[in-house]
Amino acid sequence: MNYTCRFSLLLLSSVSLTSCLQEELPTPTNLAQTNNVIYLQSVVTKTENAVTTFNNLIKQGNVIVDFYADWCGPCKGMSAVIGQLAPQYPNVTFLKINTDMFPAISSSIRSIPTIVFYKNGQQVHRQSGALTASQMSSLIRKLF
Repeated sequence: MNYTCRFSLLLLSSVSLTSCLQEELPTPTNLAQTNNVIYLQSVVTKTENAVTTFNNLIKQGNVIVDFYADWCGPCKGMSAVIGQLAPQYPNVTFLKINTDMFPAISSSIRSIPTIVFYKNGQQVHRQSGALTASQMSSLIRKLF
């Protein structure tokens, strides 16, 4: 086997090994498979339209807003919880807002993740910190 073949095999084996070790976390792409999970950055084309879009979305029935940041470990855990629960609650819209991208909307957020529950545009609950799936499910049943 020549040097080029050995290098190619080594490269291919390391690529497949690292891809096997990576845990797939919910992302805008794989969470978007459920119709009731919306990433604000996916529906807003201009930053100045973000506040208007946010206000319109929270007025539409039962909405849970997840304020998060990409660099936040507990926020990634909340994404997994939302990914798990979204299919079970089709009557709830899960709106994810990246606090780094939308500071005007998240100016009142002091810690992340923060989860805010809205019913027809009215805030009915606010929770800072990550929740387990059972805690989130319990709140959904109680509030909606």
